[in-house]
Formats: sequence, structure tokens, C-alpha cells
Amino acid sequence: MNYLKIIQCDFLDFCFRFRHSQLKSTYDTNYRFLHAFNPTVQVEAMERGGLQKLLTLLGTQRPLSVKKKALFALASLLRHFPFAQSHFLSHGGLQVLSEVFREDQGGSVRVRIVTLLYDLITEEELHSKVSTDESPDRLGPRSKGSLDLHSKGSPDQCSKGSLDQCSKGSLRAGLQEGRWCSLVPELLDSAEHDWREKGLQTMLAMVPVCLDQYRRHGSLPVSLGSLKAQYRDLVHQEQALGDDEGYFREILDLLHTLELKMK
Repeated sequence: MNYLKIIQCDFLDFCFRFRHSQLKSTYDTNYRFLHAFNPTVQVEAMERGGLQKLLTLLGTQRPLSVKKKALFALASLLRHFPFAQSHFLSHGGLQVLSEVFREDQGGSVRVRIVTLLYDLITEEELHSKVSTDESPDRLGPRSKGSLDLHSKGSPDQCSKGSLDQCSKGSLRAGLQEGRWCSLVPELLDSAEHDWREKGLQTMLAMVPVCLDQYRRHGSLPVSLGSLKAQYRDLVHQEQALGDDEGYFREILDLLHTLELKMK
């Protein structure tokens, strides 16, 4: 099957015509690959309402396996694409993801959502440090008749000079409205080390928004103390094997840093 032709014929419409139970991972993998390396596809997906379709899919009753595929596509669409990120935030994307997070009790979808959240926060911080005048190459090439990514008529009503500022405001508001300051710490209850690591990284990234809530979180200090004791033991085991800067040391450092921020 020619995946490029599928994209050109509107990949999203192609996929959503299928029964969701028949949506194959191979389609998603190739779509995600093309999104990740082809800005033109990202722009075209926005023009054809792809972001809204993905949010609708995530926000309605669907199997979690299908929502996991939608999350892959969503992350690829948003990555390194400030306009799509701003549109996502202004259309309640974080609130949609918070409902999916609560729905998933197993955790595999949760960690994907938190990974996307971390990417959005870190990219927003990067965008805030650069000029608000974005070059066309950075946003991806546009074909004739394509949407004006910085027009005043854009969905989030942000002008060219205020896109990053609007995105930052929407991100902070979305984190608070979606109660992410209390949701992300739930990953610390996982037995998976990489899930805990992603939870800690994201909690640190959210400190400017969530610090007061972290301090009011009754069980969080106890949880951090218990994890520190566990990872000290694991670090000692690593050191006994001659690894002074191992993986568990990195997680222990994250725990120490978060505790210091909370004091």
C-alpha cells in the first residue's frame, strides 16, 4: 500500500472510514513517521481539520487501543508546530487528554499523555526564548491556498506577534483547568521506573504552575520520601557493580530536585 498516496488523499478521512476496531498499527506507524519528518503533511492535516478529528476521537467513547493510536498521531501533529499547539490548547485539548488519563487505569496510555504534556511544556519554554517572528521554514512549507498560520483569523485569535504569549497563557490555564498538578503525580504510584521518571520530569517542568498545589498535596512528601529510600538502595546496587552514574542515580536526582523546589 502506498502511504504517501493515502496522505495525499487525506489520510485521516481514509482511516476514520474504517471501523475503529480494524485500524491497524501499521497505518499509524507510517502516518506518525511521515508527520514527524514532513512539515508539509502537518500543515495539510491542519487544513483538513485533522486536529479536530483527533480531539473528537479522543473525547468520545472509543476503545483505549484506538485512542492510543490517536495519541501517536496527535503528538506527531503537534511536535515542533507552534500553530497546531496553540490551536490544540485553545480548543480544550488538555481537558480532553485529562479525561482520557482518568479513563485509563492500566497506565500505558497515561504515560503517553504525560510524555506529550512534557513535550508541550518544554517546547513552549523554548519558543518563549526566541523571537516571536517565526520564519516560514520553521513552520513548514505551505502550498497555494493553504491556511495563514499567523493570521488574526486563526482559531486561537493570536496575532503573529503574540502567538507564543497566547500559547503560554493557554498552556498554564489548561494545566490548571485539567487538574494536571494532581494527575501527573499519580504516575509515581507506578511500579515502572520509566513511568516514574517521566512523571518526575513533567512535575518539575510544571513547577511554575503547580508548586503551591504540590506543597498542599498531603501524600506527596511521603511518596517522595519513600521513593528516595528505594532509589538510594538501587543506586548502591549500581555502584557495587561499578556504575556511579547509572539510571537510578538520575531518578534519585530528580527526586532530590523536586523536594528542593517544594521547600
